[in-house]
Amino acid sequence: MSAKAVFITHSLLDVTPVCFNRKTLLINLYHGIPIKKVEFLDKNIPLRGRIIDYIKSKRTDVFVSNSKYYSQIYQKCFRLPLDKIKVLGYPRMEFLLYPERFGIKLKDPFNNNKGKKFSCMLRLIEIMKKGLY
Repeated sequence: MSAKAVFITHSLLDVTPVCFNRKTLLINLYHGIPIKKVEFLDKNIPLRGRIIDYIKSKRTDVFVSNSKYYSQIYQKCFRLPLDKIKVLGYPRMEFLLYPERFGIKLKDPFNNNKGKKFSCMLRLIEIMKKGLY
């Protein structure tokens, strides 16, 4: 018994190996943005970690990226061909960026008290919508 698709965020060890086989679609939802050298660009990874990185790179079918800019960086970090990297946004952020897609209207938690409004978060969301991140 195995799944048709497996989603990982950190490593192949995110999912028990008995849950997938060679036919299982492996989708990497990487957990962050590369603000430091990671995976193959990090020269301080021990041999065991490097072997796991190599296997994960070869095994990944789809890698979810947040932008075209970062797709090029991910390509170098994870040694993936660009056709495996799909720009789909951040699964955790899409709800905040486009709540209407989920049929939900976000409400101001401060009851429209403009002095306490979460303007920093709103500015970040606007920047992300414009693709400047």
